[in-house]
Amino acid sequence: MWYVRRRIIVSNERGQRPRTVAHRRRPVVFSIFIILGFIAMGYVIETLAAVSRGEEVLPAFEDWGNLLVLGLKSFVVNIAYTIVPTLIIIVSLVVGLSGAGSTDTSGLGAGLGIVSLVGVLVGFFLSLPIAYIIPAAYTNLGRTGKMGSAFDFETLKPVVTTKKYFFGALFSFFIFMAVGIVFTIVSFFTLGLGYVFYPFVMFWVYLAGSYMFGLAFKETTQNQQNQPPETNVSFAN
Repeated sequence: MWYVRRRIIVSNERGQRPRTVAHRRRPVVFSIFIILGFIAMGYVIETLAAVSRGEEVLPAFEDWGNLLVLGLKSFVVNIAYTIVPTLIIIVSLVVGLSGAGSTDTSGLGAGLGIVSLVGVLVGFFLSLPIAYIIPAAYTNLGRTGKMGSAFDFETLKPVVTTKKYFFGALFSFFIFMAVGIVFTIVSFFTLGLGYVFYPFVMFWVYLAGSYMFGLAFKETTQNQQNQPPETNVSFAN
């Protein structure tokens, strides 16, 4: 009787061991993908900066430490730009959910629902100009390596108000939409397997958009350098 119980205990321990190992490996694999994402984002920013400087060859995909730092800086810049509309949307959704779960029949739930809808719309419309400016901010970040340059609006304003930058933003938007629709259709027929290639395709789409934004940055800075300096000259009679 003791022998049978001992074999069952050993068998259960052996059966649990693979599940424990697999469970412990998940955070490690997840961390690796996050680090690779930061490195890829750093390369996109380096490409933006290279194109803005007039370089015709894509930068080498090396010095991963520097790319990782650039990716982390871009993450902080993104948070700084988007924190206000994100908080507005989150708070509005919480208000809406509390209104939906309210049992008050005096119209309080409906009022909270309206407030939630308005808040979500405000947050959404605030995020649109921010999403429009961020590529220029990333470009200036890549040019200097300093996070403060991503908020140098004296440099960014002439860039984001050019036609080339505007059409570059439209091009990137429609390309992202088209790629998203294609992957949704492909993944529907492949039971979700199509999304395995989504990060790789989006990486190259980001590079294509980087060329457009970097080119707009380059032309704007060149035009500013070619302008004659302002002089205050007074002529005496």
